[in-house]
Amino acid sequence: MLELNWTIFVQMVWLILAWIFLSRLLFKPMLHLMELRQSKTVGLSKEASKLREEAGLVLSQVEEKLRRVRQEASEIYQSAREKSLAEAKTTVEEARQEIEKMQAIATQKMEAEMRELRQEMSVRAQEIAPFVVSKILSA
Repeated sequence: MLELNWTIFVQMVWLILAWIFLSRLLFKPMLHLMELRQSKTVGLSKEASKLREEAGLVLSQVEEKLRRVRQEASEIYQSAREKSLAEAKTTVEEARQEIEKMQAIATQKMEAEMRELRQEMSVRAQEIAPFVVSKILSA
């Protein structure tokens, strides 16, 4: 059977002293470090979550601005296209009118030349007619 003697009390004192010593030098600092680590982890996690939300907002703002810029670029392109088409149409119309004027002038010149040639042929025909008649009659 076990006997209770004074060594058990000494061992209990040593155990209590060891517990106090280890508690102050090892357990409390270790617990303190673990709490700091936990609070930093939670803080960093919250900060990361907040940064993700901010990044999402910034991304949505950038996408909205990009959409607006693309819309403006599309409108500018469409406006420039319509303007250049209108200018091209005006230029073609002006060229067509100029060609019609040139054709009218050329037609007038040709008609005037034809009249002159007819008059000249008429005059020549009258000049040649007596000669031809005399040749036919003398033959």
